[in-house]
Amino acid sequence: MVALRFDRLVGAEDLLRSRWQNTIILCLAAENPLRYVELGRALADYTGAHPSEGVLTRTLVRLAEDGLVRSDVVEDHKVYTLTSDGEARARVLAAIDRAMPDTDTEEEEKE
Repeated sequence: MVALRFDRLVGAEDLLRSRWQNTIILCLAAENPLRYVELGRALADYTGAHPSEGVLTRTLVRLAEDGLVRSDVVEDHKVYTLTSDGEARARVLAAIDRAMPDTDTEEEEKE
């Protein structure tokens, strides 16, 4: 039997709880830096959904407070980039994604 550390599993659950936080982190990891409007478009492109401006703003504030995202002014525009902690979070999310079974492949095999 594989020994699991329950406290780490609870931490993983907490990590995956916020859809928009993780999606913003992954968008910025793929297309760093982005302006607010560009980030909104990237979220729509990646997910097919678009958070309201209020959700996007609150999520960016929360990510900044958590030290995962920072904003800078570049050529008179506010842009958002990942911090080193945000980049580390993106790597963890990518590792989780790689560890997940590919459901498309499994469904094709059943047919």
